[in-house]
Amino acid sequence: MAISDDEILWPCGDCATELGELHKDGCDVERCPRCGGQFISCRCIYEIHGMNWNTLQRDHPDIYRDGPTAEMEARYDKEWGARRMPWTGHWPGDSEASEYGISLNDLHTLCRWDVELQRWIRR
Repeated sequence: MAISDDEILWPCGDCATELGELHKDGCDVERCPRCGGQFISCRCIYEIHGMNWNTLQRDHPDIYRDGPTAEMEARYDKEWGARRMPWTGHWPGDSEASEYGISLNDLHTLCRWDVELQRWIRR
């Protein structure tokens, strides 16, 4: 019996991490365990430090310009690092979208991120 492309679990298309491993720093596929969004662009690291993203440039120009400090990253890792999600071989959200019979584009509209389950659930 032939295996379809849907059944083959490939390494991550961005950072080439293998199945079951954590994504490499800067990977644009990795999801944030706190919000389910794209890790490299979510605002969670700022939020857990009480920083408002909308006023970051004015209130914290050095962080706006240079990005989070090592101390900020260490605190995020302490609070959320243990919940980082390893690469499963499937695009984030694909399994939930398929399960709910919706497109990946509709996932954020029709579902919400469940921090405890670490997955998208129907609203």
